Amino acid sequence: MDTSSKGAPDHGPAAGAAAGTVVVRQSRLQRDVPLGVLELIFLLALVRGYPNAQTATGRVVLVVFVAAVTAALVLGWTWLIRHQCRLEISGRAITFVDGRGATRVLSRDLGDQLQVVRLGRGRYSHPGLAIAGTGTSVPLSFISVREVRRQCLAAGWSFAGRR
Repeated sequence: MDTSSKGAPDHGPAAGAAAGTVVVRQSRLQRDVPLGVLELIFLLALVRGYPNAQTATGRVVLVVFVAAVTAALVLGWTWLIRHQCRLEISGRAITFVDGRGATRVLSRDLGDQLQVVRLGRGRYSHPGLAIAGTGTSVPLSFISVREVRRQCLAAGWSFAGRR
């Protein structure tokens, strides 16, 4: 039986996965809090900026700008909610399924030592999971690294540098 990271049965799209597979979904906290805070900041800018605008043109520009940014954030947020990624962890493989259904697999055949890596560059880097000594990795965007580590250890994987 599949179980989600909360221990409840998973009857979602991954319900056909192999027995013993644990599905770790995106963290709502990691996804929703930053986007919600951004929404609040832009709405606060509108509330504070509108009465202080010197001209009618300034007010119009402020409203149009904040409306456009708010709409873009809401559309992006909605897309992230509708196209959630997940990680399917079993004793034989770790499979990353992106929001479109494409998969990437970390197979035990390549090794059983995992490591948490940084993917991307500079300011736009995010955590990833890789098999030590290989170039194969999967992203962990909005997925709790702590939960992934816990579920991987429970499935028999180990982490490089930890005994």
